[in-house]
Amino acid sequence: MASRPDHGNHSEVKELPFRAISVSTITPAEVRATWVQEMLLFKRDRIFPNDEATAWRIRRTQAWYSEVNARLYKRSFSQPLLQCLEPDEAQAVLIEVHEGICGEHIAGRTLAYKILRQGYY
Repeated sequence: MASRPDHGNHSEVKELPFRAISVSTITPAEVRATWVQEMLLFKRDRIFPNDEATAWRIRRTQAWYSEVNARLYKRSFSQPLLQCLEPDEAQAVLIEVHEGICGEHIAGRTLAYKILRQGYY
């Protein structure tokens, strides 16, 4: 396609989805707040959790995180924004990337880097 003249017919070009992994969750009513929810609550309303150690951690690390479309993202030094995952979402992504379509079964460090490259934190 690159070497021939453009005739306006692009029927051979297919757009690929941005991510192959889609994550959806359903949480029960009485679930302990995760660090993602605590950070979002602080970013939206400036409300600290009751636990002193958690409040100190949020105060110290809050500058590294941003809220975009009601999702929490971590700013990275060498990559674009990384989407922060809830624990059950992270488990689903770990299983999908580890087993994969081709059944790669990669080691821990390689798995972590691959998930970071996919844009998750």
